[in-house]
Amino acid sequence: MHVVIYKFEVIQGREPQFREVWAKLTQAFLDHAMSLGSRLHKDENGVFMAYAQWPDEETFLKSKDKLPLYSKRLISQMETSCASIAILHKLNVEMDLLISG
Repeated sequence: MHVVIYKFEVIQGREPQFREVWAKLTQAFLDHAMSLGSRLHKDENGVFMAYAQWPDEETFLKSKDKLPLYSKRLISQMETSCASIAILHKLNVEMDLLISG
């Protein structure tokens, strides 16, 4: 399994738009690009962090090419709601003791 960790610095006041677009875009990756899902978190400083799971790195690298056309609009909306978006880490799972639920 391959995991990607993101950092989103959301512009103050645009948090509701960001959450909505993040959910829709994440669903598009689930429906069309073989994503295994993602979780969104918010730290004590108000910075949003997410990690997305993929079957492997190759699937992640090809994922944007598999999205439907409407996803370009979602990506643009996400970019306008954030001061910055960064990939912090790309990781391969070595051991997994996480319980889903």
